Amino acid sequence: AKDTKKGGEYALKMSRCSMEKRGFNALYEELDLVHSIDHPGVIKYFDYGLHDQRPVIIMELLEAPSLFDYVKNNSLNDKAKFKLIFELCDAVQAIHTAKVIHCDLKPQNIMVVDGHHIKVVDFGLAKRLNEQGFAVSDHIAGTPNLMAPEQLIDNHILSPATDTYAIALITAWLFTGELSWPHQGIELLK
Repeated sequence: AKDTKKGGEYALKMSRCSMEKRGFNALYEELDLVHSIDHPGVIKYFDYGLHDQRPVIIMELLEAPSLFDYVKNNSLNDKAKFKLIFELCDAVQAIHTAKVIHCDLKPQNIMVVDGHHIKVVDFGLAKRLNEQGFAVSDHIAGTPNLMAPEQLIDNHILSPATDTYAIALITAWLFTGELSWPHQGIELLK
């Protein structure tokens, strides 16, 4: 989307729901969570509103490949892989410092900007941590092969360790090329 008054281009994230309160509240909660994070490795959310009677979030436009596509299309040495993981860890630390957990870290939700910097995107499943440092899941959600074991249980406690688990699997994937592990994720749901 283009801002015709101030200039600039932005991305819009639209709710699947129309004017239902649930859709509007979900996007507003996502905006609120991301607004509390200030880090160059995390996408910027600017505002929310309506477009064609559907709630939208106005966010930074990233014209960059996902980590998944970047790795698929580039030959990375170990030093480059470690640099990406260190940047991811730094961004996730900022997310956790803001009392937020992402809950859906995966190569498709990490963009590689300018060929070597990461940005974490898509906070649709993110949760606010309570004063004790955890959140309770209200339903099973995430990418099965990258979900921490506690995410596979409804009404279970989630913590920063939930994201750390995903980072470990992403790191293993970067170095082995394997993104799914036996008897994990979707297999445990069967």
